[in-house]
Amino acid sequence: MAADTPVYDTLSSQIESKTVVAHVRRATHGDHTIGNTHPFQYGRWVFAHNGNIAGFDEVRSTLREGVASDLRPHILGDTDSEILFYVLLTALSDAGHLDDDGRFSGSPKDLWEIIRPVVTRVAELGGGMHTDPDGPSDRTYLTFVLTDGQTLIGHQGGKPLFVHAPSIDHENLNEPPWVIERGTADHFLLASEPAHDPQMWTPIQQGGVVGVGHDMSVWTSPEALEP
Repeated sequence: MAADTPVYDTLSSQIESKTVVAHVRRATHGDHTIGNTHPFQYGRWVFAHNGNIAGFDEVRSTLREGVASDLRPHILGDTDSEILFYVLLTALSDAGHLDDDGRFSGSPKDLWEIIRPVVTRVAELGGGMHTDPDGPSDRTYLTFVLTDGQTLIGHQGGKPLFVHAPSIDHENLNEPPWVIERGTADHFLLASEPAHDPQMWTPIQQGGVVGVGHDMSVWTSPEALEP
């Protein structure tokens, strides 16, 4: 597990920010280069993808055509994940959210409503999202995190995603409940694997979306959290 390595301990102890996105890549498309390394960044937006787009070589040109012409020059690598990021950015641009300083003024739900049609279309191009997280690596999995540093959403697209978001009013953060579906969170964590006590993390169901706003208000899509 990446969190068990000395490098993780060294780097994490030196980072301080209100929003942090970290990713360890298991390559399915593209060489092992800096340009292909997550998280991808454009302006204030950061994106990390845990998954794959099936038949990417066949649909690459179709996906790239879905990227706004002024954004295409910013694609530096050759991964499916980076192109997916820029297709999502195009939807945000069309909705007027890449103007000025690029801050997103809406809620996590608003952000999801903007990019949901894109996620649906990409899933269809890849033959549908695979439901078995341990299935063949060449199937389509669209688990990802997207944020502008203030608003953040996570989508469980076939690969595991866990959330830890206790209420700001919770008297003891070491006791349940460790996630709220609505309200203000003390902190908000997403991970592909629980980073500490597994009991403190809640799995997000297939197709589920969770998010947090600039004011730490938590939003979950209907039936996103596993019981």
